[in-house]
Amino acid sequence: MKKNFIKLKIVDWNLLQKCQHMTCIPKVYEEEFHQIKDSGLEFVTKMPAYESIKSSLYRHRNKALGVPALPKTRAEFIVPDYINKTEDGENFTIFDQGTTDRIIGFGSKPGIQGLSSKNTIFGDGTFKCCNSLFDQLYTFHDIGKSKPNLMELIISLKNDSRHYDIIQQRIDHNISPKKRAAKYIQMDRRINGIVSQIQESQDVEQALPKLASLINF
Repeated sequence: MKKNFIKLKIVDWNLLQKCQHMTCIPKVYEEEFHQIKDSGLEFVTKMPAYESIKSSLYRHRNKALGVPALPKTRAEFIVPDYINKTEDGENFTIFDQGTTDRIIGFGSKPGIQGLSSKNTIFGDGTFKCCNSLFDQLYTFHDIGKSKPNLMELIISLKNDSRHYDIIQQRIDHNISPKKRAAKYIQMDRRINGIVSQIQESQDVEQALPKLASLINF
């Protein structure tokens, strides 16, 4: 029993030491588990499960590497220098507006100039790949033979049309193409309207005329 207790302490120490490096935490645990799996069933079953020590391992790593605490609000979110600047040392953050309803726009000067020179630009948003403090990541890009130009927005939308107005103003300020492939902001509003009509309507047939007017892009 005492021997197993000492072994467990050694395992704990090894885990903490390995967590101070950049190897992913699950891999550190898996490697340590495989090293002791031949020590006998009694010993292996006493090793703490990964889920029970995951948080403490990540805290130990963050402390060892000097990682600051994660922000809890959008207002506390600070764009780090390695994102805020391009490789040429120019600003990559083109605007940062609001606090609780914060919107951050990213784009390089050549990228913005490239978008402005195009007759058509494209845009789309994603919720899944966005930072958890924000609601949506929206990108604008063009299509060409060379590397496409890109502008990104990290947005806290909250289903508020006012935020779409802010985005539209910022797009018009930074990008002035001769025409756009679609009226993205207006289209998103109409899509939200369609969803609201479907959710609120008790009678689908009565809702159809309203839906038809909304779908007519």
